[in-house]
Amino acid sequence: MALSQDQLLELGRTLPHRPGVYLMKDSRSKVIYVGKAKDLKRRVLSYFQDGREEGAKLRALVRRVSGVDFLVVDSEKEALILEATLIKRHRPRYNVALRDDKAYPYIRLTTGVEFPQLSIIRRPRKDGHRYFGPYASAGAARATLSLLNRILPLRKCKGERPPLRSRPCLEYQLGHCLAPCTREVDPDIYLTCVREAELFLSGRLADVSRRLEEAMWRASQEERFEEAAAFRDKLKAVAKTLERQVMVSSQDLDRDVFGLASGPTGLAVVVLFVRAGALVGSRSFFIKGAEADGEVLAQTVGQFYTGKPAFPDQVLLPAPCQDQDLLAEWLSEMKGARVRITVPQRGQGRDLIQRARANAESALPVLAGSPEAQAAAALEELGRKLGLEGPPLSLEGYDISNLQQGHPVGAMVRFEEGRPARGKYRNYAIRTVEGQDDYAMLAEVLSRRFSGPDHRGGGKGLEPPDLIVIDGGKGQLSAAGAALEGIGLGGQPLAALAKTPGSPDQDRLFVPGRKNPVPLSKPARLLLMNLRDETHRRAVGAHRRSRSGALTRSRLMEIEGIGPQRAQILLRHLGSLKAVAAAGVEELARVPGFSNHLAEKIHSALHPLVRPTVPKEIDTPPGGNVKSGPS
Repeated sequence: MALSQDQLLELGRTLPHRPGVYLMKDSRSKVIYVGKAKDLKRRVLSYFQDGREEGAKLRALVRRVSGVDFLVVDSEKEALILEATLIKRHRPRYNVALRDDKAYPYIRLTTGVEFPQLSIIRRPRKDGHRYFGPYASAGAARATLSLLNRILPLRKCKGERPPLRSRPCLEYQLGHCLAPCTREVDPDIYLTCVREAELFLSGRLADVSRRLEEAMWRASQEERFEEAAAFRDKLKAVAKTLERQVMVSSQDLDRDVFGLASGPTGLAVVVLFVRAGALVGSRSFFIKGAEADGEVLAQTVGQFYTGKPAFPDQVLLPAPCQDQDLLAEWLSEMKGARVRITVPQRGQGRDLIQRARANAESALPVLAGSPEAQAAAALEELGRKLGLEGPPLSLEGYDISNLQQGHPVGAMVRFEEGRPARGKYRNYAIRTVEGQDDYAMLAEVLSRRFSGPDHRGGGKGLEPPDLIVIDGGKGQLSAAGAALEGIGLGGQPLAALAKTPGSPDQDRLFVPGRKNPVPLSKPARLLLMNLRDETHRRAVGAHRRSRSGALTRSRLMEIEGIGPQRAQILLRHLGSLKAVAAAGVEELARVPGFSNHLAEKIHSALHPLVRPTVPKEIDTPPGGNVKSGPS
């Protein structure tokens, strides 16, 4: 339950006058907003005092606050770093969150070793090595690495040091390695190749091209024509790469350029990567429900660089953002060199901003129409139509599978932000209900879900969902509501999705206290139908496995001396009834707790289940016997 304004003011007065981070929580102790402050007490009180500026988002946030946690730090810069980290960890509903779960590849160049090497890494770490990227795809990273391998013969073998060999490997024979494994290559020559690789990966292909051309002419003048031809081929490969690059600046700087475009459902963000004046790549994001302002831009920049292994010389922004100098100081500290954050007003910098904005405007319809954006819009509609405090970011669907064959099973499927959270699915074997009483079975499942180990938010438990969706009509809805009321969760948002005979695309959503179904758009209805179908699939699969396992155990338990526990041990040890039947007496006797006498009983009882292998008949020529080969 949200706190009153007086209670919130009293809570805010308990905070210290220190820099830090505050975490606002709802009635379920779920973090819904993370913010930083130079003065925690003054900042948090500003949310709850009269006369503050209020937008719809802020009003919705304040209505849901039931508690505030805080973390005190030594400086505002530390608060900035901690805020970005906590937003990525908790993904609060009312913060800007870059939906970027994908681990983009980097190319890593090892340092601090005698013979460095290149490799593709998905999750870079702060380990002292150099990282280049990110690349848009693994294919782009592999193509770059393949080109480098043709141009610069660095080692391919794994490990900090190449293994000591008497003869070099095939890579050396192909001209793709200098064979440091034989310890015959001059370390200085090898390090020269390493420096060339650094220039190449940093985007300075013109420098690499110039050095290769010098080496080609030098080898030609010294009549080392085979080496000159090899340098010529490498020069052509670099030239092809240079042709594909778009030169957008004459300045030899590494720049990240942010472009924004606002739409009715959110904000598109595009980041252009400019290296040594060449446009080498880009990244795009969609932030649902956000508008382009200084706070959003500051949080976007902070989250974008949190956890990154490499930083540019300049960050170009389309408009000033909050804490701009603080962000620049933090990035400079992470890079170990100065990083400037600027808002260019003229020249090439302004042209880059306009290019980034044009890319963001082009990407906006695609990003807004992505599955993630459509799911966000559907959740917004559900929250509005069902009268919830916000969009139901977590949904749980429930179904019972019985099929009049015993061994009934209940299933729970959880969607988070419109996507399946498969690690949080649950199965429930029905224990207390006899016969065909689906309502009672549903009540048992809900009772165990919300009063057993799963009801806790920490550890392996699950936080309560924002909305429970039952597969069925008003009867199932009433049974579920009574079950939740019985365990003290009568206020839990609840709905039931009922199939419409003859119109599968027009399934109806019912909620407690309303006679008619809730009208929904097609995207919102499809989201709930996907949840319902996934729940049904889970329940039917669990029921089949339960029935199959029970039949297998019952067949084993027909053997004298085998009870439920021994049958379970036998199946766990050998894997299936077929494997048990195919096992010999000695193999059965090796199962813990099984004697030779019992093994013989099992083998004798199940041996007929194993079909003997019948050799295929040999075709005989008409009128004659099969001829054998020469003796």
